[in-house]
Amino acid sequence: MAKAPEAADPALRLAEQLQSLSQVAETLTYRLLDLEERLNAQEARSLERLQAESAAAVHQAEETELRLLETEDRLERLEILLGGEEARSKAAPPARLQVVPAAVASPSAAKPDTVRPEPPSADQVVMLTPDPCPPDPFPEEEEQAFMDDEVPLAQQTA
Repeated sequence: MAKAPEAADPALRLAEQLQSLSQVAETLTYRLLDLEERLNAQEARSLERLQAESAAAVHQAEETELRLLETEDRLERLEILLGGEEARSKAAPPARLQVVPAAVASPSAAKPDTVRPEPPSADQVVMLTPDPCPPDPFPEEEEQAFMDDEVPLAQQTA
């Protein structure tokens, strides 16, 4: 008789363990579903935030471009007021610039001494020519002896 309760006991234990295991699996499933819902909600909020930030960045770029254009217009008006449009258009180019017509822009087609500086037009190319006498950035200096090479005063008098 003692053997019958023992045989039923492992089966009962196994049934209880399977019941506990299924409860753990059910709890994990509910938690997993909850995490997925929270993740989807977080992704939706992040996507909305990114779209709002990109729209703001586009708006900011447009505003910046508008401000830059307005600033350029103001500077142009100031230049006109300060120097006058005619004064700037009649001014000769700097001494180092040489205006060459576009048809003779190649060095072999034009001689530099035959071209006179004049204001550039739409069909002309401005070429830079080197200054014929640039100042020497490293003038020659007299060599100086090292202190070790100098003869001590006591040896000079002896």
